[in-house]
Amino acid sequence: MKVAPAIVCAALLVSQAACTFGPASSDGGTTTTTTTTTTTRSLGDQCESVLSVFCQQAASCALLSDLNECITGNEPLCCVGSACTAASTVSEDDVTSCEQTIMGEGCYAVSITTDPTACLTSM
Repeated sequence: MKVAPAIVCAALLVSQAACTFGPASSDGGTTTTTTTTTTTRSLGDQCESVLSVFCQQAASCALLSDLNECITGNEPLCCVGSACTAASTVSEDDVTSCEQTIMGEGCYAVSITTDPTACLTSM
């Protein structure tokens, strides 16, 4: 009966050699190429992003009831007509900074804000 352990050991050696953990070099997902595409958003898109953050902050402070109404009602403070569809000259870093500033504001600051998108033009 010493043959059985020898067969088991041989099978283990063969199975370890046959098993590969992770993707093999022939797998399609092993090459990593990073392509960064910078797309310039319109000023209207950036205004909407900032207003969305502002209006969500206002909602969390119980200062409004309709998120969409808040966004569309404040958009003319940021841009009007063709200026909204034009490619923006405001950097995405400035948009992110503006959004982060708004997220950090307390309810009182949100309640006295007259132009939530002013941070886009003041940077």
